[in-house]
Amino acid sequence: MSALLKRLTALMLAALLFAALFGCGGDKGAVSDETSAKITEAEAEEAETTYPPPDASDLDLKGQKVSLIAPQWSTCKYLFAEEIDGDAVNDEAYRRAANVEEVLGIEIEHYWGQDTDTHLTVMKTVKAGDDAYQIVFTHCIYGLQDYVVSGALYPLDDLTRVDLEAPWWDKPVIESMRLGGKIFYAAGDLLLQNPSAVVFNKDISENYGFDNHYEAVNEGKWTFDRFYQEARGVSVDLDGDGEIGINDQCGYSGDLAEALCDITYACGEKCSVAEGDEIKLVFYSEKILDVFEKAYSYFTDSSVCQGYFRHVADGQIFSSGLSLFSIRSLGGIVGLRSADVDFGILPLPKYNEAQEEYYVFPWPIYVCVPTTIQSPELVGAALERFCYESAPVLNAQNEILIRGKSTRDEESLAMIDIIQSSYVSDIGASYLGFDPNFSKVFYSFSTLIQKKNENLASEYSKAETAILKSIEKLCEKIAEASEG
Repeated sequence: MSALLKRLTALMLAALLFAALFGCGGDKGAVSDETSAKITEAEAEEAETTYPPPDASDLDLKGQKVSLIAPQWSTCKYLFAEEIDGDAVNDEAYRRAANVEEVLGIEIEHYWGQDTDTHLTVMKTVKAGDDAYQIVFTHCIYGLQDYVVSGALYPLDDLTRVDLEAPWWDKPVIESMRLGGKIFYAAGDLLLQNPSAVVFNKDISENYGFDNHYEAVNEGKWTFDRFYQEARGVSVDLDGDGEIGINDQCGYSGDLAEALCDITYACGEKCSVAEGDEIKLVFYSEKILDVFEKAYSYFTDSSVCQGYFRHVADGQIFSSGLSLFSIRSLGGIVGLRSADVDFGILPLPKYNEAQEEYYVFPWPIYVCVPTTIQSPELVGAALERFCYESAPVLNAQNEILIRGKSTRDEESLAMIDIIQSSYVSDIGASYLGFDPNFSKVFYSFSTLIQKKNENLASEYSKAETAILKSIEKLCEKIAEASEG
């Protein structure tokens, strides 16, 4: 059984088991006969035994309050819901909080930060020793360093009642953020991440006789070489001006600013990794040079790519129906539902067929817990339950993504499952995303391709010493905080 199937099976069976034991109402435990038939008895036994629902029945939490705070980012939109309003994702988010309150007997209070990253608000309360917020959500690269170097966070792997091995937590992302043996930031189903995906125009693909893209993904044959090759073969000068422009059919369109950052991760590479108490710079390699060379050749070729960099220049948009491919966030795909273009969703391609998995950097939202919490058991039980109850919110979001004007694309839904089980993170990018030195690797593809500078090797050579110094200073600050 694949890792993805294990995860989905565990979630479905945990929901069914909880409904049977505790009689929670609503749609929480509903699984269709068709879906249930796909789960073998052996898989069901494994999932049920390994990951039962979180149980806090031995705690008396009745009447206690837990306060959650999140930044005012669009990706945090469905963390909290004030009321049922008919929006499927909003309504499931509302039910999630209500279920947590009912099961644990607690009251959940939620707040939107007055600043977009919230860390300034939270830091003030921590410095004052005030247990104002118990569960904090934060966007990647915003405030993560400040929290840790000030000693403001409670290690999540020390937080009782939280099981980071459970399938509703994203273990690869969590482990990649482990530093000095501790986990301060976690990701899981409670967070609707906004990863990038490839959208493709089904009509153009069919007109050119391209093999089934969904099958290519499932067979491990969806690679950047195929992506580039197909895109190079569809350009048509529709307006007859002798060149390919925004009014012509082309291989690629859309904003390139973040899409080019995603390519490094899709090819199985990172800028940095954690090794014990240290962060190691791992960006530069022969493979990275090869990835960059191909990306540069493709994305600077205006006869194929009509992409653009936001706030800098205009370009063709995928909803015009004139391009074969685009890379965009899942949140951005929602806006295509009303467009007059029949499209499908795919994960970003692999480096080559030898690469075993698909990978995506989701520009993640993390959850963390301040050191000022007075009741770790209360906070741990609430956080674990909140994450466990999140599957219907995630499912509602995915349903919206695959519903067009009159169709439901089941194959794209399977692709979204692959995307959401393929998350990776980069500890250096999270802590140093806005550092002027580290940015030279994190944003290197985007920056150099925008400037049409193909000298990645020389640019890296000039920046390497400063990048290593930034990492060294960060690790020293974290070590000082842990000793204090």
